[in-house]
This record gives sequence, structure tokens and C-alpha cells, in this order.
Amino acid sequence: MNRILIVGAGVAGLLTAYKLSDSYNVNIVESKRDVRERAEYASGILSENASSYIKAIADIKHLDILKKVILHTRKETATIEFSYPKAYVFDRRELVYKLYEKVKNKADIKLGYRVDPKELRYLSKDYDLIIGADGFNSTVAYSFRLPSIERYLLTYKMELNADIKDNTAHIYLDNINERGFIGWSLSYSNVIELGYGINKSLSRPSSYYKHWILEKLSYYGLDKDSNRSEHASVIPYIPRRITGYKNIALIGDAAGQVKLYTGGGIAYIERCIELLYESVKRYFSNGIDMSYYDRLWKSRLRYDLLMNRLLSYAYMHLDESIFSLILKGINNKYINRMIVRYADMDSISLSIRNMLLRRSTGQ
Repeated sequence: MNRILIVGAGVAGLLTAYKLSDSYNVNIVESKRDVRERAEYASGILSENASSYIKAIADIKHLDILKKVILHTRKETATIEFSYPKAYVFDRRELVYKLYEKVKNKADIKLGYRVDPKELRYLSKDYDLIIGADGFNSTVAYSFRLPSIERYLLTYKMELNADIKDNTAHIYLDNINERGFIGWSLSYSNVIELGYGINKSLSRPSSYYKHWILEKLSYYGLDKDSNRSEHASVIPYIPRRITGYKNIALIGDAAGQVKLYTGGGIAYIERCIELLYESVKRYFSNGIDMSYYDRLWKSRLRYDLLMNRLLSYAYMHLDESIFSLILKGINNKYINRMIVRYADMDSISLSIRNMLLRRSTGQ
């Protein structure tokens, strides 16, 4: 049977292994000794489609739901409230462990094993295919000289214990005197999550942006003593220029397959895994190398990638006053009703299509 090596046992790597292991001999290597380590760095908020996809694979229940989004600038506020759950909150550590428990019966998983570039290049001769699911700083990409991801956000997130539960996501577009800043706060299951993202090109020190965190703590009547975790991470918002080459392919954050407007995207990755599976079949049956996969997923998801580029341009170049005008438009009863009825959390391009075709996403 054809042999595939997957580097990385995070959500993307485990979901890829789950899909491929029915047809191929799959081995996974992961540098962490426990797949739950640092799992909370990623979002535990999944769309309805992503939630259904995960629940069909792993025996896991969601912790809470989100039904309302409030967008803020310093001069304007817009509220979008749904009558049904629009997103589901999961314990990310439990989620990745449940996936691991499911996949370890189908694929060989080696934890606590870090491969270096020299070894990977050697393994590329021993395995028929190597898949990098090893995050933004992908060792697989580096080992085979695939170009770096050039555009990304530097993010900081803090979770605090709080006796508050309004099942609401707040998005802050206030720029704090500098374009390229976005903040958020989420309240669910007696937890407040505060975070912000800044474009890598911004020059101010991180302490400048942490003032924003302190302001929001004051708003919720909290202080840093309530903090239960905090960490920094990186979110790519433009894909890696090459994600497939010869017998090498990248998936998830390693490829830059992330939704800019949520910072996550399991439903997004689900579509990419299906396209990877199609490409792998062609690779083994017809000898078509993995550059086909690179072209395929970027073509099939081209409208979503275009929306990512447009959003990133707006994020970096539009003044806060423009965002305030957009929020005024969202407050229009007709537009607000259209958003509530037709918005799809997984795809802005699909949301626009739903509006044009009057195709509701509601329950």
C-alpha cells in the first residue's frame, strides 16, 4: 500500500489522516508528547457546518453557542442577532484529543518526535508522499524550500474567568489611531476571551496594544487577576505561494488556509482535505504531482481567497470613519435582515450568493 507521512497531529493533520487512512498507509509524526499541548492557542469556536463535520467524526459535545455579533468603532455600533445558534463553542483540548483517539486506530501516530529538515529530505525518498500539517512555521515547507507566508497577523489572546454569559461576539474596528488593528471579545460559559490582531508591519511595541486589553478589562469590571491563560500566535491571511510540489503537500495553517474574518476555518480545511484527497488519488493512479493540488484548491476556493484579499486591503487601508459608515449601513433594517437570513459564517462569497439567490441559511 502507498505510504504517506503527515507531519503534525493538530486538527488539520488528524482530519487529513482520518480521510486518507482508509485508502493509504498513513504515518503521523508530532513533536508534542501530548496532542492537547497548546491546543487552546487556536479558536474553539466552530460554525454550524464545521460543528456537524467534527461531531460526525468524534464523540464530542459543544460547550456553548454564540447567537449575536456586535461590531464597534468609536463612533458607531452595529448589532447582528440571530434567532438560532450561528456558532458553537468547543473545548479545543478535548476536540483535538477526541480526534486523536479516533485516528490512532486507523493510522500510526508517533508523539514526541521532532523531524529536522535533513531527516525530512531523507524520508521523502522513503515515503511516497509527505504532507505538512505543521502550522505557520512549517518544517516541511522550510525543508523543501517552499516560499514563506508573506502576510499574516500577530495575535494576542487572553481568557478570563467571569460571571458573564451573553453568548455574544464583539468585533472592534476602532484602529486605535493606527490602521491594521482589529480587536475582539467573546463571552460564553463564564469565560471572557479578549484578543487583538495587528499586521506584522505595524511599528508600535506590543505594550501599546495591551492598553486596549486593559480598557476592555475595565469595561467588563475585571482585572488581570481573573486571567486563566494568555498567549500569542500568528494567523496567515494570504496563502503560501506554493502549497504543493512533486511529492510534497501542505494543509491547514501550513498552507495559509485560514479565514481572515474568523482566524480559523475547520469547514474551510474540510474542503481543502477533500481536494487533497482527490489530488492524492491522481498522484498515485496517474503520476500527477502535487502541484495539481496547489492549483486545484486555489481555483475551487478562488472567490473566498479573493474576499480574503479584499478584506485584508480594507483592514490595512480604510480609515475608521469608513468602517463607521459601513456599520450605519448594517443598522439599516433591510440590510440587517438580509445579513441575518443569508449570512454564511464559512464563506463571505457564499453569503453574497445566498443574498442574490435569496437562499436562506436559517434553521
